[in-house]
Amino acid sequence: MHAKYVGTGTADISKHRWLANQHRDTLAYYVADTSLATYISIAEGESIARTKFSMLQKMQQPCGPPP
Repeated sequence: MHAKYVGTGTADISKHRWLANQHRDTLAYYVADTSLATYISIAEGESIARTKFSMLQKMQQPCGPPP
């Protein structure tokens, strides 16, 4: 399955690492999609640049420090 779907990880991947990868992929999609970033920034009441910046900051440790 890993050969076909690269982002799925391996059998040895920890739950925290798998979850962090999922969160990073989601945040990267939000930053890349302008209309979705605009929607999120309106909902949060912030500028688009500030919303994208905060999402990029969250990508460093999306699920907190590793256990």
